[in-house]
Amino acid sequence: MLTAQDTSPALWLEIGKVVTPALLAGIGAWIGGKWSVSRETEKIRNERAFDQRLDWYCRAARGIVQMQWFLRDFQKAVSAGDVAKVKQLTAARDSGKVALESDQREMVLFASRPTIAALNRANTRASKALKDATEVSGAEDAVRELGNAYLVVANDVREHLGIERLTIQEVSSTE
Repeated sequence: MLTAQDTSPALWLEIGKVVTPALLAGIGAWIGGKWSVSRETEKIRNERAFDQRLDWYCRAARGIVQMQWFLRDFQKAVSAGDVAKVKQLTAARDSGKVALESDQREMVLFASRPTIAALNRANTRASKALKDATEVSGAEDAVRELGNAYLVVANDVREHLGIERLTIQEVSSTE
């Protein structure tokens, strides 16, 4: 009579030898895929945040220059006694005031602490110059302070782009 041999442990051992590497490979691929997708998602999020921050810095720089030109033109009109020009400049500034103020408020989201401080100083000087429109030096001080803020903004952007910082002498020599 033939005796039945129990081959089930050997069968399970063979199945285990085949399934274990496949299972480990599957788990490794799943973990690697999750990690890769997570890393790429973070990278895209950081790129979008950088793009939004860079856009804000460009708008802030434009706003600084526009305010400098406005103050110069406004002071010239006030000094010349040109009431019509003063009204025209004031109306033009008022029409863009909401966008300018929203850009200023966004500095809390995107700007560094030195940039926030420089912009606050410049805004304070500009507001003071507009309130006392008869004093020429107030407008000149405000334009100068806005120039300083522009340099801080520019250096902040340059730092984020990996470009060396500029000094006030380098910037003023190009004007």
